[in-house]
Amino acid sequence: MLDQRKRLPTLVCLSFVRRNLLRRAAVAAVAVACLAVPAWSDVIRLKDGTSYEGEIKRSADGWEVVLPGGKKLVIPTDKVKALEAKPKPGATVPDERLASLRRAAEAMPDIKQVIERYRGFIVQFAGSPAADAAKADLVIWQDRLDRKLTKVGDVWMTDAEREATAEKSYQTAEQALTLLLQGRTNQGMPLLEQSLVENPKNAAAWYMKGILLFKQDKAVEARKAFETASSLVPDHAATYNNLAVVLWRQNQHVAALLNYEKALLAAPLHRGVLDNMAEALAALPVELRDGNHVKRIVRHFNDQDSLLQQQMAVQSLYRWGSTWVSQADIAQLQALEREVRAKIDQMELEYNAISARQKRLEVDIASAQNTIRQMEANSVGLDANGRMVRYPLPPSYYEFVRDLAVLKAERDQRMAEQEQMRQQARKLQQTIPTPKYTGAQRLIEWEGTPIFGKAGALPVADAPPVANRPPEARPAPATAPATMPASPPATQPRKPIVPFEKPSIMDRRFAEPPPPTVPDRPLLDGQK
Repeated sequence: MLDQRKRLPTLVCLSFVRRNLLRRAAVAAVAVACLAVPAWSDVIRLKDGTSYEGEIKRSADGWEVVLPGGKKLVIPTDKVKALEAKPKPGATVPDERLASLRRAAEAMPDIKQVIERYRGFIVQFAGSPAADAAKADLVIWQDRLDRKLTKVGDVWMTDAEREATAEKSYQTAEQALTLLLQGRTNQGMPLLEQSLVENPKNAAAWYMKGILLFKQDKAVEARKAFETASSLVPDHAATYNNLAVVLWRQNQHVAALLNYEKALLAAPLHRGVLDNMAEALAALPVELRDGNHVKRIVRHFNDQDSLLQQQMAVQSLYRWGSTWVSQADIAQLQALEREVRAKIDQMELEYNAISARQKRLEVDIASAQNTIRQMEANSVGLDANGRMVRYPLPPSYYEFVRDLAVLKAERDQRMAEQEQMRQQARKLQQTIPTPKYTGAQRLIEWEGTPIFGKAGALPVADAPPVANRPPEARPAPATAPATMPASPPATQPRKPIVPFEKPSIMDRRFAEPPPPTVPDRPLLDGQK
């Protein structure tokens, strides 16, 4: 028995050593297994300068990137600059490397770069079946280079085929526009999609698609469509205007104003753009009006709008908020506005007096509540035996309770009076037959569509002379108005007038700062 006890520590130590050796052997085995796994990755480089490394696969929405940590990213094709197959030590699976190279090659715009990559692959994996398959691919790429093919969508074409496809795309888009002008949206939208498949650089199709998406309340998709059209046809005022309308819908107010400014630079004195800017500046949140960008845009608007008002005065039309009225109407509206303004000003004096009384009531209510709580706390104490007891409250306690109820009742009554006055002010302002601002900014619709690449191809009167064809395929510029049309052609049904939504008192020049307000809640919703 004693010998066994002496041997016990030795047995424990041997057991510990054995377990430790087994654990180390297992770790080594895992390490060897990890080294046996092919360590390779692809690199996707974006146009904004960023890049991601990992396993890259083609997906329906672009490219799917699986990062080393397992996180997945989906990157749209239009944001990808290049894909690179990046070999690493231990990449011993030629078939997988060839698949990666093929995916990367499909996104490379330069065929010569693709050929160099294939030649490097063939040298690296010489003698393998993957190298033989790469040689077959190289023959195809070399043939594309020799025939001077370019990629249109997912198809490689000659210059003649590309021009024919582009012309077919323009014709398809023209057919879609004809249907859209007739209100046949369900038939026009498939044609737009078809024209974009035929030629993804058809700016007119992107422009019309953006309009349809916006009407379907798909602001995100509409914005992408207008941004694509703008990249294909730079300095196109209608596209900038529509992009601004979408951005305003997304509450990106300053970005919307910047696009309105671009539209004015592309088409000075454009009536539709200036009307939208008047609407936007009237509704611009107060906290954004002191920004440097906004101040510059306001100055630009005031300069352009002053010149436009001079031109419109020749036609006996005068600015009324974001719209235009005749000389007879402007005099009547101004007189009516002065009358309404005088009544609202009088109401506002009463409204502000009630607001001041409300603030005093809030102070008195808080004071009474504090006094009541203090009396209740003082009424609790300890008796001679150390037990907690509540002593009778003084008579003044109940007087404070009654006073507090009276103060709260008066506060509620004052709030009801203010709400009633607000309703009366809104109704009074709506007695003006033509409101200054509707709260809505409008798209430039089909009349602003870029022409399809040949003179007279766009069946819309006075279409802007901006071609989306390649420079060598553009016709000689035809005579066209210096500015884009401000209203739809007579053959197109006019948009219904947007009902009055939100009153505004932004009747001063927009460069002036908003007047200070006394009450926390103004008399009119649109009052700043």
